[in-house]
Amino acid sequence: MSQRPTFTRTYNAVAKLLHWAVALLIIAQFVIAYLMPDVHKGTKPEANANWREWVVGVCCGISLPNLLTHDVPWGHEVGDIHGWLAWGLLGLIGLHVAAGLYHQIILKDDTLSRMR
Repeated sequence: MSQRPTFTRTYNAVAKLLHWAVALLIIAQFVIAYLMPDVHKGTKPEANANWREWVVGVCCGISLPNLLTHDVPWGHEVGDIHGWLAWGLLGLIGLHVAAGLYHQIILKDDTLSRMR
């Protein structure tokens, strides 16, 4: 196994920030998707569990409550935010892949092999 490379404090801080950003965006996507009413499909409820009034179980018999009704006035905005966060998440994932390839191909520091 190769020795871990040393980087500047700024580099390490940016790497940690990007990792946390990916994790937080994934969590935010789940939360917003749970809250989001289906405003794009018309009047027929087809979007998600909250809209369909399904019981969403977390674990050990704990259920999430239905938080929104079918007629929330800001439903489109929630959908827009969900879409923007999705594009941001895809961008961060692409940046993550590019950084991994940079380490493997340019720096040749065996970062990818250490992630096994």
